[in-house]
Amino acid sequence: MNQLQYSRWKDFSLRMSHKGWPKKQVNGKTHQEIVIPAVTTFFEIMERNFENEITRIESWDDTMVDDSKKDYYGRPVIGPYVCDIVSKMFDDWNPFYWDDEEKQKAYENWDEKWGNRIRACIRAGLDLAAEPSMGVIGFTKADIERMYPEGVPKWVQQPWEKENAELHSVKWKDIPNDGKLWL
Repeated sequence: MNQLQYSRWKDFSLRMSHKGWPKKQVNGKTHQEIVIPAVTTFFEIMERNFENEITRIESWDDTMVDDSKKDYYGRPVIGPYVCDIVSKMFDDWNPFYWDDEEKQKAYENWDEKWGNRIRACIRAGLDLAAEPSMGVIGFTKADIERMYPEGVPKWVQQPWEKENAELHSVKWKDIPNDGKLWL
């Protein structure tokens, strides 16, 4: 990942946290208190703790090996993996993380609703900026256009020209507003 890809990833993810769902949802108190701050915090963590590793990130669960650094056993350093960073971050964000087994259902419900939104923002931005992996589904063209009121940038429009879920070429302008997208 280069600096331009990182900037695009961050921009897309933050925009999605603010406008990736209908206005009623993103303006909701819980979304405002959980999703937006969590996505912002993720990028603060990346820049504070993984500044030198960002260029090695390839996708949600792939990072180039760093042959210049060795672990305790003399093996090249692997990671960090974005999926692991997000999972670790949820230790602090899911209010039911430290509760007992009786609260497991509450933990799962929170994760399904809010954790999935946070992951969707981070992963969709990464997939579009670096390497599409079909890891995020359920968004429409209108959702993306709402995120970019000044016009959807070419780098966001272009991946859809490669293939869609039916594996045929599709141009952004030909996708209906309610057309489902996968990233």
